[in-house]
This record gives sequence, C-alpha cells and structure tokens, in this order.
Amino acid sequence: MIACWSGSSSSFDAYLTEIGEYIEMVWIGDDWGTQAGPIMNPALFREIFVPRYKELTKFIKSKADVKISLHSCGSVYWALNDFAEMGIDVVHPMQGVTFEMDDPVKIKKNFGDRLVFYSNLCNQSILPHGTPADVDGDVKRKVEALSKDGGYILAASHNVQADVPPENVIAMIDAALKYGAFDA
Repeated sequence: MIACWSGSSSSFDAYLTEIGEYIEMVWIGDDWGTQAGPIMNPALFREIFVPRYKELTKFIKSKADVKISLHSCGSVYWALNDFAEMGIDVVHPMQGVTFEMDDPVKIKKNFGDRLVFYSNLCNQSILPHGTPADVDGDVKRKVEALSKDGGYILAASHNVQADVPPENVIAMIDAALKYGAFDA
C-alpha cells in the first residue's frame, strides 16, 4: 500500500501510528523543476528546503518501515543528489523531455546506487504522438538503461493522459513484459 499525505504533521503522526505497519511507501510531492531547469535557485533550495525534507523523511522512517517517493516534475537532474541526501528513496516521474533528464544511462550511472527511478516514458511526445513501434523502442531504451541491478519502476511519466491512443498503452505493456524482469 502507498500512503499519500497532505495534512498537518500532527495528523500525519497519528496516521502513521495507526497504519504504518501496513504501508510500503509514502508519497510526497513538490515540483522542483521546469521544462528548462530548476524552479528556483538551487542554493536557496538547499538552504531552505533540504534541511526540512531531511527532518520530514527522518520522522516518517521513525514511524514506519517505508520507502519515500518524491514526485517532482520537470528538470531535476540538478537536485537528484540532494534528493538522496534528504532521505528520498524513489523519484517520480523522471520527465525525460526536460533539460538534462533525457539521458537515462547518465542518470542511472550517477544516481542509480542511491535512488529508484519511477517512470520515464514520455506522456508529452512518444506515448500520445508516437507509433506503437516508437513506444516499444522507448520502453526498451529505458528498461535497458535504468533497470540494471534493480531500481526502476516502469510507468508513464505522470499518468496515461486522454490523448494516448489505446494501441500505445498496449504497446507499453507488451514492451514492459518483453524487456522487463519481474519477480512473481
């Protein structure tokens, strides 16, 4: 089970106290990137937000044996090291059409020992506008780059949007089964 939370810290404490033993991942979210780069000065992010995230992740992990997933759209390559240092385990969505996020080999090489990457299939170009063969090729490229030694959860970058043709959804699933490795 995944728990998503947007309430106060005291109610989050009560929430984790009650259901912490039943959840595997806590999902938190803030967008720290735009299509072209950081949403704010990285030094300011590190001064103001990194210490608070560290405090939050430490608290969450003291209440439950969970992984913590951070949703952050946009170009966040600049922050991946910070995310790992903050106690984030999983980064979503790995938006591959943004600046510096289009090289899954580089991302895996530099951060794959500290972060799990959740998604990376483009819902802005390939899924809605590509052919099933394009989707197959994108899945293959991402699985080969990101899944070595674990640490990759294949999915659409955000979610499957209404403009994605059904045949591309089927192609994504078929390619995941063809190229992915799955534990039963």
